[in-house]
Amino acid sequence: MAPDAQAVAKRAIALKHLASFAIDVPPRALLDRWKREWDRAELRDFRDKAREDLVQRRKALGPWIRCFTRRERAIFDRTAETLKDHDQMDAGWRIEGLYVLAWALRARDKLPPYDKQVSVRGLADFPPKDLDRFVKSARLRSRAQIEAARDLAEFWHWRSRTRDLAASGKPPFDPPVEGIGSYDDIVRQAAKGAGKRGDFRPIEEDFPAFGRAYRDLSDEQWHEIRSITAERHFALNWLCGLAPRNSWEQTPTDS
Repeated sequence: MAPDAQAVAKRAIALKHLASFAIDVPPRALLDRWKREWDRAELRDFRDKAREDLVQRRKALGPWIRCFTRRERAIFDRTAETLKDHDQMDAGWRIEGLYVLAWALRARDKLPPYDKQVSVRGLADFPPKDLDRFVKSARLRSRAQIEAARDLAEFWHWRSRTRDLAASGKPPFDPPVEGIGSYDDIVRQAAKGAGKRGDFRPIEEDFPAFGRAYRDLSDEQWHEIRSITAERHFALNWLCGLAPRNSWEQTPTDS
């Protein structure tokens, strides 16, 4: 069973506070450099402020801190100094899932293109300050709208995985299938179908990304769009009830 509107609103509260913390903290490499340059007084002042920031973050959430999963709470309870690099990266990318929830809760008119990253600034007013009212009044879009968005996210995620498979050099079928000699042949057919359905306007018989055909993306562009796609697909799968017992952490993205 898919989560109800109140569960989605509570999940949005958790993601907003988690992602905001991760994004506000300086990157690990930069912080390490600063620490080498600071004297003892400067380092002590930084640590005092980091601990006070944790106190204020907890205070700002109040009872809503229970919205976190166990793993999220462990990350949130760290300071700017003790936050681990991989946790910071993972939590920061949750901003993409948060936008999906904002859209599902009718707080945004549409989802951004898959080659456009979401920013914290773009979600400055979401969730609103009155969290109690926000949760009580939460309303979801129709099941059909959410499932259609999920199908499209899965399609884009399939495209990122197809690039991985193409790079392996292995043929898509063994023995070969007539008319399909490579993964690019499959992509071209899929893009044509997407164009006919109105999912997007293909570029050179491929998914459009950063103004070019997906196959022509640089590695940096591909890593960015792959992360965007994975996070949105994850959130939409959860919204559609694909996670066991609606467990956010166990949400699959293989379907």
